[in-house]
Amino acid sequence: MRLLEHGTADGVERGLLAESLARLVLLHEPADQHAWGLRGDALAAAGRRDAAEALGWERLRRFPENPQWTGQLATLLAEGRGRPREAIALLDTGLALFPSHVTLRPHLGRLLADVADDTARARRLLEDQLARFPESRHAYGELAALLADRLGDTRGAEQVLRDELRRWPDDRLGRYYLERLHAGKRLRRRRDLPPAEEVLADPGGDVPLSLAAARRALFRLELDGHTDEARTALRHASDADPGLLYLHYAAERAGAVEPAAWRDTAFGFAFDRAARAGSAAAFHALARQWPNAVERRLIGHAIGLFSEMVNDPAPTVAAEARGGTPARLAALDAVLRGGDASARLMLLRDFAASDLSLQPIAA
Repeated sequence: MRLLEHGTADGVERGLLAESLARLVLLHEPADQHAWGLRGDALAAAGRRDAAEALGWERLRRFPENPQWTGQLATLLAEGRGRPREAIALLDTGLALFPSHVTLRPHLGRLLADVADDTARARRLLEDQLARFPESRHAYGELAALLADRLGDTRGAEQVLRDELRRWPDDRLGRYYLERLHAGKRLRRRRDLPPAEEVLADPGGDVPLSLAAARRALFRLELDGHTDEARTALRHASDADPGLLYLHYAAERAGAVEPAAWRDTAFGFAFDRAARAGSAAAFHALARQWPNAVERRLIGHAIGLFSEMVNDPAPTVAAEARGGTPARLAALDAVLRGGDASARLMLLRDFAASDLSLQPIAA
């Protein structure tokens, strides 16, 4: 990140150099999420926003439990790719899943006000953010700008800014906004979004473009309503690149291809089929087939969620907290303590499939 901000070369050269360094880190530590984030920022800084978007979808696919990737991809979609409504849909799903994350709600509020012209919902989101998380400094400026610039409530905006400055007397942005408010100026200049761009580009390295495209198609199918287009894209991707398990998984999950028996050898397929069966009993049956501690832990979470949704407490599956990816499992556990139950089940499905990245198809 320091190289991107303070290097001696121009922005494009710095971006390309930073991306090559991040890619080198990932060759040795493929689960280093900081390097994944830096790589995406570097591609965008180098002007390769089409490749940065592809990397963003792959990042979301590999680490669905990390809300940071939802927010970063939404920023890129809105400000770099000219698709703010898709960014809003992504943030809506993220907020359902991560209701306590401090940046998603202000981010969504800003887009709702500036793009969707839904100032009423934007105001509710930002006021709710400050009521629940009064230390969320960014939300004060967002709410003040909404009140002053969009709703003409300069008195309310001044009160919000004074509340912020009571907490942080030296906050430069808060003072700047207050000065502009007193001068009768808009707090924030309007920003024109770029034209909409859809085409993804290969980010290179060990990230096949087809995987990123499949994750985007699955998102659009399940959360944004592009059903026919998404199913067609997933079916074609599965046919064109038969060596990648995730492509078959996404196509089957979307109903674009018929289930195949051999796919029961991968946990992600079996877990998703149990989820689509729609009962705790399907997961109890699954637990008898998958004794690994990590897999049983995911199954136990799913049983708990189904019991919660039907208000029928049922015994879960015991699993020891060892093996697999402990840091990611800890993050998953934290997320599953709150949020919408159906969104949490979707996260479990994504998490169970996230290690299908580059596994070859079993003979």
